Amino acid sequence: MGWVLAIDLGNGGPKVAAVFPDGSLGPGSQRSVSVDIGIDGRATQDASQWWATLGDAIREVTAQMPAQECTAIAITGQWGSTVPVDERGEPVGPVLLWADTRARRYMKEVIGGPISVQGFAPQKVVPWIRLTGGAPTPSGADPTGHSLLLQREFADVYARSRWLLEPIDYLGMRFTGRAAATPASMILSWLTDNRIGATSGYVPALVRKAQRDPERLPPLVSTGSVLGPVLSEVADALGLPPDIPVVCGLPDLHAAVLGSGAIEPFATHVTISTTAWISSRVPFKKTDILHSIASVPGFDSRLPMVGNNQEIGGGALRWLREQVIDTDYNTLTAQAAAAPPGCEGMLFAPWLNGERSPIEDKDLRGAFVGMSLRTDRSMMIRAVMEG
Repeated sequence: MGWVLAIDLGNGGPKVAAVFPDGSLGPGSQRSVSVDIGIDGRATQDASQWWATLGDAIREVTAQMPAQECTAIAITGQWGSTVPVDERGEPVGPVLLWADTRARRYMKEVIGGPISVQGFAPQKVVPWIRLTGGAPTPSGADPTGHSLLLQREFADVYARSRWLLEPIDYLGMRFTGRAAATPASMILSWLTDNRIGATSGYVPALVRKAQRDPERLPPLVSTGSVLGPVLSEVADALGLPPDIPVVCGLPDLHAAVLGSGAIEPFATHVTISTTAWISSRVPFKKTDILHSIASVPGFDSRLPMVGNNQEIGGGALRWLREQVIDTDYNTLTAQAAAAPPGCEGMLFAPWLNGERSPIEDKDLRGAFVGMSLRTDRSMMIRAVMEG
């Protein structure tokens, strides 16, 4: 029976599983990767570590499956991050994550002005919204900010880069040798005409406004299309058959729609990963710029998707485990079960990395509120889980 090698590149590390055509799961594997967070707004990861740990996870899965029956490789993962790579797809610098705000001071050139609302100058933001449904964030925590940061402060990395890729497109290139992106993977670059029925492609005027080098933008292909066959040397190293197709990566925003089963228009789902979001497919293009909510390119041009993001979801539990209580998740879950629902009124504010939607504020910070002498460890763990 044929099976698909499914990959999810999250901030916590890659997850891999064998998936059968009926949706059932075979063996799976997961690896952890490190994140470098700095007080200066730095948030980076190492793409070479991604690839190395992903290879280990894949080999663990393929060792348990009939490799010759693998029919395709499918990729999903984080988005809004930037991987600078050379012409071979090898990283030439750290991954700038969606949480990296070091470019904030440069964003006024692109999207701000003397008269601004939450960092957006009306005369600058209107053309972006009209065509794309959104705009680069004043915080600099997106590919526009990342590109500016590389140009202004890491010129050596920028000079060595051939492409600036999204994480899922980076994996696609490592598997196939082909640099490409889709309207879905390029959402947070806000460079494509996202009006319903519009011709797919980068908008040259927006590329200029964003101060992006068009030669470093990966060519666009259709969302959901086949990127190409896996490279023979990659297949050999991972225990896979040669020439199996690699499908263009989907942001986890899109993969969650399929995984939830909420595929009909207005059918809504909630996703909790490192971050969290609420989304549905909608038959219109609409933007709420003040609350950072917009319809974004979906699986096809007929049905966009609601895009929004709460900066920390399940990442709060990871923070608790790694920085406060050194134990495993099963133990945390068991301890949380001993606390009453609502934790006797104690709340955990999960803004460990600011917020993006419904109010963008990178200076927001987390807190436990309503603690008393009765508050114990189980209540604190449960409060984090309840968010």
